[in-house]
Amino acid sequence: MAHAGLHSVCIVGPGLIGGSVGLALQASDFRGRVHGICRTQALADAALGQGAVQSASVGPAGLPPDTDLYVVAVPVMAARLVFRMLSSELRIRPAVVTDVGSSKVEVLRAAADELSDDSLFVGGHPMAGSEKSGVEFARADLFRNATVVLTPGTRTRPGAVDVVRRLWEPLAARVVTMAAERHDEIVARVSHLPHLLASLLMLQAARDEGLSIAATGLLDSTRLASGDAALWEEILLSNRKQIRRAIGRLASDLARISEWLALADGERLRRLLERAARVRDEWVARKYDEHWID
Repeated sequence: MAHAGLHSVCIVGPGLIGGSVGLALQASDFRGRVHGICRTQALADAALGQGAVQSASVGPAGLPPDTDLYVVAVPVMAARLVFRMLSSELRIRPAVVTDVGSSKVEVLRAAADELSDDSLFVGGHPMAGSEKSGVEFARADLFRNATVVLTPGTRTRPGAVDVVRRLWEPLAARVVTMAAERHDEIVARVSHLPHLLASLLMLQAARDEGLSIAATGLLDSTRLASGDAALWEEILLSNRKQIRRAIGRLASDLARISEWLALADGERLRRLLERAARVRDEWVARKYDEHWID
């Protein structure tokens, strides 16, 4: 079995991402139990109703006694509270813990502070999602061909990393490993800054009569602006140092483009546009070639 060694997985917060993990596990060759820990009974009922988990509890009461892996799928700022909640249980029954948060330095710090044994914690971030939130939008195929970044800490046991790999790889995800600091620097550029830009573009376009003539170009470039504002507030604040650096680099690029426009320097503008088109086309071809698609 591809999920060898995994018999019981507990998802803390089975919403969009956590619920998709549960659905994907049950659609794979995993034959163990998928349990959900929810904040309220209504959320537990919703997760059960969507089939994202096979059993659910409000808080840690009723946990399966043989849990091998906890998947913490809550907003980054809530991870510390979850680790604290799980800590007493993990002292009695040690298990591997991973998460799905969009920034990693803060989460690894919280794990080191709160977990009884942070050598069993492996930071994780599936580069997949939606502008929607909630278990009702969970999908069994959400992680197919997606990249999942694992960020072990300096004390993390290699065996714990192997366990988390055995969660993700059978779900048709591509797993890579990197330091938490490097992850946060990259994600600031490829995920967090694009979300901010989509929001700013939307507000710029909404001025005067802009939206009355806007078309698919604006629609495509602002999809991320429909994301959950409370969730993204936490994400942006959790990685604010790296996002500010990314904003600084972007501001410099925009200032240079403004100068080219003032000088009517079409050649430099064209070279920038051609390079961006080439880089994007090569990335899309590489990402969606036969290596990625079954």
